[in-house]
Amino acid sequence: MSKTLKPGLSVNLRKYIIRIHKDTLHILGDPEYILLLVNPDDKSVAILPSDRNDSKAHRISRHNLKNNKSFELYSTNLIKNLCALGTEWKQNGSYKMLGYQVSGQSVVKFKLEEAQEVTK
Repeated sequence: MSKTLKPGLSVNLRKYIIRIHKDTLHILGDPEYILLLVNPDDKSVAILPSDRNDSKAHRISRHNLKNNKSFELYSTNLIKNLCALGTEWKQNGSYKMLGYQVSGQSVVKFKLEEAQEVTK
C-alpha cells in the first residue's frame, strides 16, 4: 500500500520561518532547487522545481532535510509581504496550509486564505 502525499506549508510569524514539508518536495520530484512564487491576485504561494542558474532559487540542503520533516526558509520580508495580502493572521501566530499539485505541472500551490492557525 502506497502512502498518499499531502503537500504542506507552514508559516511562523514570530520567528519569520517558512517550512516546506517533505511531502511537498517529494511531489515535486525532490528537486535540488526550488522557487517560491507569490500571486497577490489570488493570494497564493506556488512552489516549483528550479536550478542553480536562477538567482531566486533556494537550494535544498539534503543533510538538514534528512533528519527534519521540513525545509526551512527564513525571510522577514517575504512573510511581511504575505501578511500584507490581506490575510487575517495574528502577529505572532503560526499557520499551516495544505496545498495541491497543479494538474499536469510540477507546481504545488497553497491558498493563503485556507491557512489554519496552529495552536499548542
